Amino acid sequence: MGRIPCFPRQSARTVVSMSSGGGGSDDGYTGGDELAIRMMISRNRMARQEAEGNREYVPFDVAVKWARKLKLWKTKEEWEEWISRNQEAFPYIPPDPEDYYKKRGVWLGWSFWTGASDGDTDS
Repeated sequence: MGRIPCFPRQSARTVVSMSSGGGGSDDGYTGGDELAIRMMISRNRMARQEAEGNREYVPFDVAVKWARKLKLWKTKEEWEEWISRNQEAFPYIPPDPEDYYKKRGVWLGWSFWTGASDGDTDS
């Protein structure tokens, strides 16, 4: 029987045991399922944050780099149409970046978000 080590920010009582069915011997767990478990924990945490109304997303500079790299939209309307179809695939990006980042005092406008014209800070 192998053990998965505790993940950061979890108590020691959250250790998960896994059985290989090999007669109780140590199965030499190598962590192959760790990513899947971390993703599940992250999704659960995000769902809880969303239900409580305090969802956190990536910092503005990271989100802008991501948005500019994809180059899939040039306007707010194109973004809204795209995110309505793809929000589940990108849970770390706010569906309404203008509202989310404006509340944090960092929003610089849609043309800055899309990279349509560097330095332009229209709202």
